[in-house]
Amino acid sequence: MAVNKTDETKPVWQEIDTDTLPAEVAEAYDAYKDAYRVTKALRETFETKARDVVELPDGKRLAIAYNFGKLSFAAVDGEPAKAKRKNVVALSSFRAA
Repeated sequence: MAVNKTDETKPVWQEIDTDTLPAEVAEAYDAYKDAYRVTKALRETFETKARDVVELPDGKRLAIAYNFGKLSFAAVDGEPAKAKRKNVVALSSFRAA
């Protein structure tokens, strides 16, 4: 039986002010961010090299996805959308809806 998802089932994300994290959590988050920076640089190098070898028609760009550990390419129109920043809250004020 298919599940009908409504707005009620969508998570409500709140950005946390990292200055409000307890020291132990902040240290673990900093270690994660350090590893993420290295991973991001490697991903950007890979994606640049992939885009250099894939020939696309004018007006198209190569979109790269890694869903579920599988590498996927798509030729898409236009530029990628920029993420919009929402309200930032302190960890102590985070409340589950």
